[in-house]
Amino acid sequence: MTRVAFVPAAPLLVPEVGVGHSDDLDGWRAESTRAVSDALVGVSRVVIVAAGKESRLVTGPVAASFQGFGVDLEVGQPGGRAVGWHAGIGLWLLGEAGWSGLVSVVEVEAGSVADAAAALGGVLGESSGGLALVVVADGSAGRGPKAPGYIIEGSEAFDDEVVSALAAANCARLASLDLHEGSRVMSSGAPVWAAVGAGLGSESFDAEVRRADSPFGVFYAVAVWLPQA
Repeated sequence: MTRVAFVPAAPLLVPEVGVGHSDDLDGWRAESTRAVSDALVGVSRVVIVAAGKESRLVTGPVAASFQGFGVDLEVGQPGGRAVGWHAGIGLWLLGEAGWSGLVSVVEVEAGSVADAAAALGGVLGESSGGLALVVVADGSAGRGPKAPGYIIEGSEAFDDEVVSALAAANCARLASLDLHEGSRVMSSGAPVWAAVGAGLGSESFDAEVRRADSPFGVFYAVAVWLPQA
């Protein structure tokens, strides 16, 4: 049994990083935490899937630092194996959701999605009990004058394809996302979503997209996939 929470790769979700930014972040934090909490129901193991410098499986205990954002904050298990800040967002949300068990991480590098998908598939195949995936990923970063990429034509169409796949719990559509187009619209999450879709393969889920918007010109989505009854 696999349960999946999709949350934004937004460091501003972490209050220490997001100081001074829009109050609307509270809503995104609440929705993301609720999605993770729902994914944790009845599971004995958690795997975060997030962007990284190389595709790899990191078994727990793990830890991440936000020092790159000028914040003296470490999340996860003290002294744990180091993972990137993208996975750190998942670790922070797990803490907010009350998870105290060990966590593993699959990091996804854009040029080796197949390796990450294989690593995730191996974890899923070995899991004998309930498992939660926390998928940390962003869509395009070119949806307005405040966006890192300013305005990039085609951003909305790419994000719409992601939302459609999430809403349908369609693993094949996630796995077949156009990664070249994802790179063009500055979606760091495209390889992550593709790896998750490929890793989950033929599993069937009921899906709910709870929030999808571009508050800072970067596309965020919160969704939950739960096993079909």
